[in-house]
Formats: sequence, C-alpha cells, structure tokens
Amino acid sequence: MEGRSLIPTALVLLVYLLTFLSFTYCLSEEQKQVVKVHNNYRSQEGATNMLKMSWDSGLENIAKTYAAKCIWEHNPERGNVGENLFVGTGKFNVGNAIKSWYDEKPYYTFETMGCAADKKCGHYTQVVWANSNKVGCAHYFCKTVEGLDLKDATILVCNYSPPGNYKNQKPYRKGKSCSECPKGYSCQGNLCSEYLFMQQFVSKHRLSTV
Repeated sequence: MEGRSLIPTALVLLVYLLTFLSFTYCLSEEQKQVVKVHNNYRSQEGATNMLKMSWDSGLENIAKTYAAKCIWEHNPERGNVGENLFVGTGKFNVGNAIKSWYDEKPYYTFETMGCAADKKCGHYTQVVWANSNKVGCAHYFCKTVEGLDLKDATILVCNYSPPGNYKNQKPYRKGKSCSECPKGYSCQGNLCSEYLFMQQFVSKHRLSTV
C-alpha cells in the first residue's frame, strides 16, 4: 500500500521530467551552448544558493523581437526580466560574447556591491545572479546599429528571469556550494538543480510504482 501511494506523485514527476528532457533535446546546439556557458561560469563562484539555469523560449522570443530592431540600448518594453546586450563585428561566437560579460568580474567588488570607476560590471552580475534560473537569447545581423557608429554588426540579446541586478543586493551568497539550495533541489556541478532532484526521486521509487 505504501508503494502504491507513491504512484500519483511519481507519475506527475515523471511526466514533468520527460517533458523537460524532450524540450532540452529540441534545443539547437547554440542554445545548449548558451545554457552550458552560463552554468559553467555560475558554478565557479563558490555560491551557497546558485540555481542552475535552463533555456526559456518566452525569453528567447522577447530577445529575438528586440534584437531585430538593431538598437544599442536596453529594451524599455521587456517587462520584469533582466537583459544583457552585446554587439560586435566580424564572425559571431555566442560563447565569446558571454565571456565578455563574465570578464567584467575583476571590476566588481563583492563586499561593497560596486563597480570600479569608469568600468561596467552589470553584465557579469546578471550572469551570476543566483536566482536567475531562466535564460533566452537571440542575435541578429544589423547593417547599421542605432546608437553606435557601426556597420555590419551582430547584436546579441539575452533575457533572464527572475531578473538580477537589484540595488543594494549581492548577486549570490558566498560559501559552500549548494549549502543553501531551495527545498526540493539537489546539487549538480556546484549548482542547485531542480531537475536532478526529480530524476533521483523517480529513480528511487521506480520499483514502488509497479
């Protein structure tokens, strides 16, 4: 009877997990790279509460619509989502673009939550914002870019949910990795993973559901 009582819960989790896995395998190689690069950087921070990121098609659609406008300023109509922008000429590589954001790390002082004079660090802090666990990006080749004296350039827009970069808040809590994960999450590669927990639950109870 105890085993049977687990059937509804296990089935719900199994359906949810299979839906997630099928969606993951439908991602393009570039989309997978975006998620992988973000998570690689996030896993290096030594954070107690860093969530693992996954792709979000809704955020991708926001990014795609705005990137096509070829404007070098933040999207004023993006709603309650975070946003990072990149622009460059020549051959575009999404991994290098995300790296340029993470490379702002030396300009950020964790204790004071401030940037070095005349430097930017908000792209870095958004990349490693602990509870920003959804990302969606798009890039567009622009003949000209409004707001910049550039021609034949590629704009990359990445949107994040929940958004980061709140004033007077640190991007994450320093300490032992995964030591303060939300309830129901498990540790995977120094990141708090909701989906690993579901996989473990289904695996643990698979014999009890037959």
